[in-house]
Amino acid sequence: MSGMASETKTPFSQQARQTFTDAGRALLLHDDLYAQYLEKERPFRFGCGTLALLLLPAAIALGVGVALNLLTLPRADLLQQQLSSIFTQSAVYQSFASQYPTLAVLFNVIYTMTWWTLRLTGVYPYPASIIITPISFILGVLFNWWLFTILIQMVAGWLGGKTAKHGALYGPMVFAFAPQLVNALGFIPGLAVPSSLPFIWTIAIAYQIIRATYGFSWGRTVMTILLTLVMNAVLIALAVIFGVLIGVWVAGRMS
Repeated sequence: MSGMASETKTPFSQQARQTFTDAGRALLLHDDLYAQYLEKERPFRFGCGTLALLLLPAAIALGVGVALNLLTLPRADLLQQQLSSIFTQSAVYQSFASQYPTLAVLFNVIYTMTWWTLRLTGVYPYPASIIITPISFILGVLFNWWLFTILIQMVAGWLGGKTAKHGALYGPMVFAFAPQLVNALGFIPGLAVPSSLPFIWTIAIAYQIIRATYGFSWGRTVMTILLTLVMNAVLIALAVIFGVLIGVWVAGRMS
């Protein structure tokens, strides 16, 4: 109870300062800061709040970037309608739609979903993206953190790793996603941060966290990461296949 009390009494400004200080150390690949985060009373709750706070500067910068892009790009809805009209009125599409009406409906569903995704992610902005893009960015990283941590705990358990408290890995694993702060550069119109940069950085930090948490050798740590990535890829593939099957079913119902 004393640990919980001390966490409660810590001023928010001090917690925020400590969070960003430790994030900076994690980005520099220091490996001596994770033990304290394994002792949190409510690791999942702590991790959600801390990661959301850590991502806030990047989220705000992305929102600013969307606003700046809106000043220079044509409206997304008008561009979507124009491209759709050009394509659907072409002779090739008309012939395709008459021969394969179900596939034509599926194409329209995919086209609409593609534009919805572009808007949601802020790749092609529209006014609501100023708010939606930062929110979806934070929620997306939170989901990845949750799934990545669950899979690592599962794989590490198979390889003999244990923690003193169930779910303790949620706390330190927050800092594996500190590389997402590079998205703060998103306020610069037209600048895209290569996804490989934060990914590789995240893997490097996760390597240190796993070793510090479970005391694994370098070989067992690498095996934990590789198996986790494989499981993550399988889950993504299953989600895509399931989504396509749903799309085909919806297209069949609509035709």
